[in-house]
Amino acid sequence: VRIGEYARQSLEFTDLASAKQHLKLIYSQFGISSEEDWDQFTKYSFVINQKGDYVMNYDPAIVHNMRTSSNKLKDVDMWHIWNKIICKLLVIHGAKSDILQQTTIEKMKKMKDLDLYVVDYAGHAPSLMTKDQIDYVKSWTINL
Repeated sequence: VRIGEYARQSLEFTDLASAKQHLKLIYSQFGISSEEDWDQFTKYSFVINQKGDYVMNYDPAIVHNMRTSSNKLKDVDMWHIWNKIICKLLVIHGAKSDILQQTTIEKMKKMKDLDLYVVDYAGHAPSLMTKDQIDYVKSWTINL
């Protein structure tokens, strides 16, 4: 639900410094620690609109299926999609996530054979920008 709150905002920023501060506020739990990584993350998170302002680089319609009839955001049941996956799986879990709960991970493990990579200091969506994170994902993909 929190992701839907972020995604339905259509904020505009006149410069990348302001855009970066916004990202630091809403994505503080991504586990990004260096200014260089924040700069990189900001660079690819924004595009320039027709007015010359910086806007988030995603489709704002992403939240349409997350609304109830009263226009409130709701959780989305994805188990029917999960059950159709037939390839090898790597679940990357930010240990501080308030979205992907341990009970959900346990249910995922019961339904599928998967590898679990936990990023201890990150929230729901680890940035995958540190050397150890990149090395882990590279190693996992090489060993498919």
